[in-house]
This record gives sequence, structure tokens and C-alpha cells, in this order.
Amino acid sequence: TKKQKKTKFGCLMFLVVFSLFFLVSFSKESSTDQDKNALLSIYKSTHGDKWRRPFLISQDQSKTIHCNWDGVFCDTKERVQGLSLENNLLSGTLPRDIGDLDQLIFLALHGNELTGTIPEEIGKLEKLKRFSIGDNKITGPLPQTIANLGNLIRIDISNSAWYGESKQNTFFEHLPSFLFHEKSSLEEVWFQNVGFSGEFLVSTTKMPKLRVLNLAGNQLSGTLPQHGFENLGKLELLDLSRNKFEGVIPSSFEHTSCLRYLFLESNKFEQSENIFGENIKGELMFFVSK
Repeated sequence: TKKQKKTKFGCLMFLVVFSLFFLVSFSKESSTDQDKNALLSIYKSTHGDKWRRPFLISQDQSKTIHCNWDGVFCDTKERVQGLSLENNLLSGTLPRDIGDLDQLIFLALHGNELTGTIPEEIGKLEKLKRFSIGDNKITGPLPQTIANLGNLIRIDISNSAWYGESKQNTFFEHLPSFLFHEKSSLEEVWFQNVGFSGEFLVSTTKMPKLRVLNLAGNQLSGTLPQHGFENLGKLELLDLSRNKFEGVIPSSFEHTSCLRYLFLESNKFEQSENIFGENIKGELMFFVSK
């Protein structure tokens, strides 16, 4: 009968709505639990009980609200979007579970005592825009999976024992060239004092969004490309000081329209005419401010 059909239809609609509600609720709960468990794994792996600003974890972890922990930033759905643990006495190694924080936009871990390598699971953080892990004791090389971070704007691995005393750690081998290409989203690259050697990557001059490139205090050598720097229309700071570069300082620096700070001191450049009208010598600091 019509009445029976309406009743069946009503029951069916109720089951559909209930199922959808259950699935949405379960998805939200599983996602937030995933984030919480990843944070707890990081806490345990990096000796959180010794942190300067530890997470306040209750004995009943099911009642712990991870979005209230110091250094954790969440969106309205309680998904972790930011993790700020810089200068916090972290030690030990980063766990693979860090890759479960798949909504992370910024990750600040600099100024700690972290050791080991960056886990390949870092490549799962496809929404990550800012990543700093400098001033630690991390060793290299950078995982190839960083190529998956297509939204990355800023990366800082400075002042760390990335490559130790090895003589074989060339720029080409250990600085992922897949980060330096014309489609790169990178705006700031801070790689000073990390032990890189080898030559300057020509592909670096094809990064249209690059504003800051700091490669100071490494063992880079050879000559700089004479052409290409004029393509870096947004470059404001270039620091290649304290390396082993030689040859002629590229005249294309003159045509890098936004360049404000250029550091080339403590290299082996030939004496040349300063592109801004002054005579410079290879061993003198070359600082330019337009």
C-alpha cells in the first residue's frame, strides 16, 4: 500500500542520514585522533618530559585536548595546522608518525638537540608551507620525498651537522635539485653552515618566486653562472659568503631588479669592476645596498 511504501521510504532515508552522520563523525574522530597520536609520538621520541615547554598530558589521554597544548595550533575542526617547538630542548629523533599530521602548514623545530635524519614521511605533509629545523644535530641528506612539498615557501636547515666531515657531500648530490626549478614555490632558502660542497646549481637562477637564498659558510666552489641571475626578479638577499667561489662576479647581478643585499666576501673572486661603480677585490666583503 501507499502507506507502507511511505513508511519504508522514511526508514530508508533515516538509515541514509544516520549512516552519513556516523561516517562524518567517525572521520572527524579518526582524523583528530590521528593528529593527537602523532603529537604523542613526537613527544615521546624527543623526550618531551625534558622539554622547556612540555605538553600538559592528563593521565586519561582520551580526555586530553591536544589543541590546548603549548605550541600546537589547530583549525576549527581540531586538525593540527601548526607546530611551534623551536628552542624547546627537544632531543632524540623525529618519528615516522610526523607524516600523519597531514594538515600541517608550518613546522618549527629549530634550536633544539635533534639527531638522526629527517624521516621520509615528511613528504606526506603536502600542505606544508614553512619548515625550519636548523640549529640541530640532524644529519643528511634531505629525503627525496621533500619533492612532494609543492606548497613549500620557506625552508631552513642552517647551522646543523648535516654532512659532518665527509669530503663527498657535493651540492648536486645532497641539495635536492628537485627543490630548485622554475616551477618551485620556494621564496626563502636558508642553507648556511651545513657543509655543502660542489658547484652552484644553475637551476637556482630559474626560480621566479625566490626572495632569499643563503648558502654562506659552506665549501661551494667553481664559478658562478654569468647569466641567469637577471631572471630572479624577486630576489632581495643573496649570501654566498665564506665559500670557495672564484672567477668573475656575474654582471647579471646589475639587472636583478629587487636585489638589496649581496654578500660575496671570503671567496676567491678575481679583482673586478663593481657593478655599482666601485673597485673590489676578491677577498673583500662585497656588500651591496641599493
